[in-house]
Amino acid sequence: MMSANKTEKNEGRLMIWYYGTTKENAESILAEGFRAGTYLGEGIGDVLEFGGEYIFEVAIPASWWSKDGCLQWSEAGWQMTITDPMPPTAIVAHYRLERTMLLENEKLRTIVFESNNDR
Repeated sequence: MMSANKTEKNEGRLMIWYYGTTKENAESILAEGFRAGTYLGEGIGDVLEFGGEYIFEVAIPASWWSKDGCLQWSEAGWQMTITDPMPPTAIVAHYRLERTMLLENEKLRTIVFESNNDR
């Protein structure tokens, strides 16, 4: 929980959190924003793993971290839930990330897998 002094220091400050989703959901978010109950991830890797390849960077007011703020940590500990809707104007960036193999060392991959066969 933040102290009142820390909350005052954070007034006006912003942080970037991430959201990953499908193309269809991304179109809706661009038009309507985020609904209450939406999970945001602290890192882009988390949202790529669990969300989808359509990524949003979202500006979160640091004041939302106060006791009466609009964020709640999930039990998983790496994501949070927004408790109030957020308009599309909170979107810092929106992009699509595609996974493209640039290098593959199949010999090393085989060694790694074989080294774990007995476990």
